[in-house]
Amino acid sequence: MFENGNIEATTATVRTDLAVTAWLASTVPADLDILSVEEGLPELPVFAINLHLPKGDVTPQALELARHIREGLMRPRHSVAA
Repeated sequence: MFENGNIEATTATVRTDLAVTAWLASTVPADLDILSVEEGLPELPVFAINLHLPKGDVTPQALELARHIREGLMRPRHSVAA
């Protein structure tokens, strides 16, 4: 088991085949594989990510940032041909 709050350390550990991790598909670096139940891993539970904006007036910049974050998290990972 490897527990760390540093994404760079986690990525390095996964790249050296010392660990697997659970990331959103849209955040997996192109040089890493996404494993599935066919490789013997359990199916992950459904989860949600919440993005909260302040109540009341929200600036156009905050709305645009929220839109950008939402789109980035929802974007599927594009496979790269080897």
